[in-house]
Amino acid sequence: MRITNVELYAASIEPLIPFYESIGWRLKHRTADHVCFRVGWTTVCFRDGEPSNYHLALHLASDAFVEARSSIPVPLLIEKGKDSVHFPAWNADSYYFLDPLGNIIEWIAHHEPGLKRIGPAASPLGVSEIGIVVKNVPEAVAWLKRMGLTPWQKPSDTFAAVGDAEGRLIIVPAGRRWYFSDATSTFAKTTVRIEGIGTIRTVDGRLSV
Repeated sequence: MRITNVELYAASIEPLIPFYESIGWRLKHRTADHVCFRVGWTTVCFRDGEPSNYHLALHLASDAFVEARSSIPVPLLIEKGKDSVHFPAWNADSYYFLDPLGNIIEWIAHHEPGLKRIGPAASPLGVSEIGIVVKNVPEAVAWLKRMGLTPWQKPSDTFAAVGDAEGRLIIVPAGRRWYFSDATSTFAKTTVRIEGIGTIRTVDGRLSV
């Protein structure tokens, strides 16, 4: 599942521009109220709006995971005394950090043959995950199934990863703590475009096209 576009909202777009450029995102265009970056196969846009704490994960090539750490200009987040985590069931490794507005950014390396570096180590290949906060996780999963998207692994009432190793929607309820963070999930306007599926939006915890 390839995520080609993501649109998020920010209290201020100005501090995001130098930060994301410093970690390999290419400025695509900007106006007074929004900015878009090219990140591998994904375009990520921020619009002026209400502050939110999004969770956004970016693919790194497997052989770039260690090397890319040195390019992150802020401290890595810590969970249980560690600054990275291995996901055996996903055959992946991740580390996490905050952008200037407190969004939780994850760099994840899936150790899959098709995910090869396409530039410098610190250049992400594209968006891997976007957190989607909903009122009811099972209902959201059922809605996404009707759109042609299925859970990667068995979902629960409070968590579902919908998609595959290339791209996933992380479906959670409001009030769940984001991994490697003290922040909890809140309803936030989000727009995601998925190759071969179309555009999915969420407003106030409800999904729509």
